[in-house]
Amino acid sequence: MKYYKVKAKCGHVGRNHYIIKDFYVKANNGKEAAKQVRYTPRVKHHQKDAIQEVKEISLEEFVLGKRAMAEDKYFKVHNSTEQRSLNAVSNLDVFPETKILKYKRRRLGQYMKNQLLEKENKKMLQRGDTYE
Repeated sequence: MKYYKVKAKCGHVGRNHYIIKDFYVKANNGKEAAKQVRYTPRVKHHQKDAIQEVKEISLEEFVLGKRAMAEDKYFKVHNSTEQRSLNAVSNLDVFPETKILKYKRRRLGQYMKNQLLEKENKKMLQRGDTYE
C-alpha cells in the first residue's frame, strides 16, 4: 500500500460554488486513490474535474495530513447550519464554478429510484419469482 494526497473539489458551500480540500488515503496506485476520494461524502463526484491533483507522499506526511483533516472544522460539521455557525469555511476559500450545469427539466432522484429497482429485480431473480 502507498500513501496519497488528493486535492478535490468539495461542495456544500453555496450553489454553484466549491472549495478545494486535501484528502489523505491509502491505495495501491494513484487511480485507485482518486476513485476512493471521488466517492467520499462532500466531494463533487458528478463533475469530471472533481479531482484536481493526486500526489504520492510518505507515511509521515500521511499521518500529519490525517491529523489535519481530523482537526478541520469543515469535515467535523454535519450540516450547513453548523457550518455557518462555526465559521468552518472562509469566504476567501470559496470559488465560483466556471461551468454551471443547467438541466432541461428537474431531476427527481431518478438515479436512486433506478438503483432500488435494480436491487429489487436482482432479489426477485435470486428467489425465482416471476413478474405476474
